[in-house]
Amino acid sequence: MLQRVHDLLKTSTAEFKKKVPSPTNGNGQARNGGNGHHHRARHQIHHGYRRAALKADTAVLLVESGMPVAEAIERCSTNHSAFYALRAVKGSGDTALLDAVLATGATDDLATMLWNSKPDQLVTAAKLLGLDWVWDRMIAAAMETTKATTEATMEATTEALK
Repeated sequence: MLQRVHDLLKTSTAEFKKKVPSPTNGNGQARNGGNGHHHRARHQIHHGYRRAALKADTAVLLVESGMPVAEAIERCSTNHSAFYALRAVKGSGDTALLDAVLATGATDDLATMLWNSKPDQLVTAAKLLGLDWVWDRMIAAAMETTKATTEATMEATTEALK
């Protein structure tokens, strides 16, 4: 083993690099970010809300309950810009705007998706599904429910008038 170390010490830099594996990925960048620690990716969305907006909202709530601004920003890991922007949105009293800022708009509710779709998106979806499928499963099915409800209401009204 000492002989191997001795031989490595006598080699040139180029020869040494060939014999010793590099901790980089080939382009000079360390495989792990360069600091020996693994970086865990954090998702920007958490339960349908923007993580940064939630942090700023929490900081605003802390300030409203008496905490100093700097401390609230530090505790929530947010920044001054996000804090003051969200405080302005909340101060406006516009709940729809606040929801738009916090929420991503992503939904798994079919009615909401259809309602918010553009006309060309609806046409594309109808063509992909097929007009018979759309008619049978959406329009005709809804008409049968409406017809049954209307008939039940008429029967109840007729009975009440007797």
